[in-house]
Amino acid sequence: MPFPKELQKAGKSQKDFEEKRKAFVNAGKASEENDIYLGLYEDLIDECKDYQELEEGYSNMARFLDQLGKESFEFQQKARQARLLGFESEGISKVRIISAECCDSCSEYDGRVIELKKALLNLPMPSSLCGATMSSEFCWSKANYQRVEDSASVSKNPPPATEFIPDPPSLEKGPKGKQSDADTSGTSRGFRDYLLPLFLLICGIAFLPFSWISCGFLVLWSLPFIPPLWNRLILKIPDLSGVWIRYATGLLGIPLALLILLLPMLLDQRSPQNTRVALPDYEVLALQDQSNPGRSRLLVRIYAPDARSARERAKVAMQAAKQIQQTELREDPKQPEYQHVSVVLEALQKKSGVSLPLAKAEYAPDGLGSTGAIKNAKQNQWTWNVSSSSIAYDPSNPPTYREFEKSLEPFQKR
Repeated sequence: MPFPKELQKAGKSQKDFEEKRKAFVNAGKASEENDIYLGLYEDLIDECKDYQELEEGYSNMARFLDQLGKESFEFQQKARQARLLGFESEGISKVRIISAECCDSCSEYDGRVIELKKALLNLPMPSSLCGATMSSEFCWSKANYQRVEDSASVSKNPPPATEFIPDPPSLEKGPKGKQSDADTSGTSRGFRDYLLPLFLLICGIAFLPFSWISCGFLVLWSLPFIPPLWNRLILKIPDLSGVWIRYATGLLGIPLALLILLLPMLLDQRSPQNTRVALPDYEVLALQDQSNPGRSRLLVRIYAPDARSARERAKVAMQAAKQIQQTELREDPKQPEYQHVSVVLEALQKKSGVSLPLAKAEYAPDGLGSTGAIKNAKQNQWTWNVSSSSIAYDPSNPPTYREFEKSLEPFQKR
């Protein structure tokens, strides 16, 4: 491919081409001929001293890409942005759209007058719906902007905003032919726009071993900060414009993801199951098989001196009834489990003699009470029948059996 005329007019030579090739090789970048030409165009853009030169630089680069058969729409947009910024620096407040020689869609808005600030914000031309082409199949818009007097009336029906609007270009003055490093190129500036979403994505992946919810949240949070999506968001919410607002909003996602990670731990520490008080231990004093032909039954006497309140005594008796029913087996292989277990919590640690009950818990897993199917009245069908007492046992003045029995109050029957 011959050396582009635009580069020759700008003072670039074969020597610059070779220097750029060496710089690309040292930086590990592709060193194909067209890539080097693009690098020289980027250098010209970096060396621009005013917006007129910047507009020409982006226009030339867009034209070169179109000749290569590549998409150049973003650089066409940047050329129009540079033109508008030049008008703004001159104090122009309104512009006219010139699109008569473009496609039918764009020519419809030829002659419309819009405020310059809205033109920069919405960048209606070049339009993403433009059907005009030049050397390739991709869009090549011939629409542009023209300065008008401040007295011109603003048109009532302005063209719609473009779907994707790049960051406006800026002037970066420097000595000609000396800015060949990849960090000062337009490509690297574009890459820096992607650093924030890339950083958020990496942080999201780092959360994956600890919480997939935090990971997913941060990955989704990073998406709006991709430059094309962020620019569309700014069109709807102008208050979000500004580099610091973008970075502050983006980095806010990290503490939010951390909060999502820690919240279940905090809630788990405050959950009732972690504050549940363990029941006092009990000792089995005696087991007595009281089975009859219609019902297998077991009477158990236990002793738990640390159970002092009526509720604790009832709970200990119920725990013992359930555990013993599951572990104690009968000699009958056809029906090894007991159908009814009655536990009596004794006031004294003795295996025989008069019972001094502090709590009684009857447990029937089948829900048929103590009598089973023999008496199937509703009042006899229960799983639990529990009563307990808060009476205190004083060895110097012990209560009688009758006093123990009277002190028992219903705790649960269901």
